[in-house]
Amino acid sequence: MNTLPSALVITYYNAPNYGAFLQAYAMQQFLRSKGIEAKIKRHRANNPNLFTFLKDKKTDKAVLEYRNEIQSVIDDAQSRLHFDEKDNCIYDVAIIGSDEVWNVKNMTANHLPLFFRPYKSARQTISYAPCSGRCAVKHLKLFPYTAGIRKLNHVSVRDDHTEQLMKDFGVKDVQRVLDPTFLHDFYEDLLPINQHENYLFVYTYGFSADDTQQIIQFARNRNLKIIATGSKCDWADENPMLTPFEWISYIKNSQAVITSTFHGTVFSIIFNKEFVTLANYSNKIISLLDEFSLQDRFSVDGSLLEDKFGKNIDYERINRIKTEKIAVSEKFLLSSFQEVQNNHVS
Repeated sequence: MNTLPSALVITYYNAPNYGAFLQAYAMQQFLRSKGIEAKIKRHRANNPNLFTFLKDKKTDKAVLEYRNEIQSVIDDAQSRLHFDEKDNCIYDVAIIGSDEVWNVKNMTANHLPLFFRPYKSARQTISYAPCSGRCAVKHLKLFPYTAGIRKLNHVSVRDDHTEQLMKDFGVKDVQRVLDPTFLHDFYEDLLPINQHENYLFVYTYGFSADDTQQIIQFARNRNLKIIATGSKCDWADENPMLTPFEWISYIKNSQAVITSTFHGTVFSIIFNKEFVTLANYSNKIISLLDEFSLQDRFSVDGSLLEDKFGKNIDYERINRIKTEKIAVSEKFLLSSFQEVQNNHVS
């Protein structure tokens, strides 16, 4: 009796933000759509001292409560994930990533060895679209088990900086791929939303006071309600607590999106929205926009919003680019399963 090929996904799935959950969900769903039995590896990569750290910094109580509510919503959404419940399973391919699993400078996460080396119970271990933040080789070398990256069967990454870091770290072949959220058809997961007014959708972990005022003025100029998520935003017309699938539905149904995050940018592209990414310099965001020739949608200055939104995005062209890059990404991801099958037959 033939059994399905199997995969273990080793990534973040329980961080208090929508992107971390949705990239894990997308990977699982994509693999299952290809006839691969996909499981998510349970772990405790979230830093249990984060709440204490924020509390010590005298973070506003309402901000902490909002963050804890997001964590609760993400925890509830994990019922949509299929977890590895047995330690004795042998998987065809273990997949490390995506998200910032190689960002060892991120002090809000515990940097577990399983993110950096071949998985003991898999025939092959690959990385798929991990990000390293602003890490340098010297930071990776602080953790002895990160040398295991060089022993992976195949390595892919999702941004310029991580690609160069891997080459500097001694990895010979590095493939660029798209974040797994591009591989799944999220139109299947959209939910009806109860909004009868045109609205600007904002997704951020926090804007400066000046940028906030620029966003408010932009929305007023266009007669748009402001719906903001991701952090405590008292200045918005609505600051709802959404499930991940409500969140993507609000993006899909918006008139425009302003975000400061990577996955806010990703889903704006997926749903063909007019958007601006308003943020300080971020290599992973810049790399993403470069891949789609959307550099002009990035701004570090809220006063440029009107100018940025004054230029419409040619989504016919963008979608052609997306289709081509998805094909490359799928080929990289699925080739390891073919290799395992070929080795098993021989």
